Amino acid sequence: MPIRPMIRSLIAFALVSSLSGPAVAADTPKTDVAIGYSILRELDADVERTSPLGWVAAVAGNINDWFAILGEVGGNYKSFNAGGVDVDVKVHTFMCGARFADRRSAKATPFGQVLVGTGRATGSALGI
Repeated sequence: MPIRPMIRSLIAFALVSSLSGPAVAADTPKTDVAIGYSILRELDADVERTSPLGWVAAVAGNINDWFAILGEVGGNYKSFNAGGVDVDVKVHTFMCGARFADRRSAKATPFGQVLVGTGRATGSALGI
């Protein structure tokens, strides 16, 4: 992966992280919003492939202090040369599900989530 996209991703992550403050209120928020960096790893019988340039965004609506409904979208991108041919691959995912949180601690909120959805992979070679 070229170093410039990685640096840009790290700067964006640091900026977003610095804009969020600690949770001081005892009330459960109505929504949770998250954005992040994504690495897609494909395991094949013969070769391992990664798509290191990716993103993910999620929005959750909290029903009560321990249960939320959420949606998540993501994208991963990779360009490579296969036998002298330039190939571009894009993978997008669309998922929804439930999140279960334990909000008893004031310092951190551990959670687990179950998501189901679909993905779409597209590719092009020689710019077509």
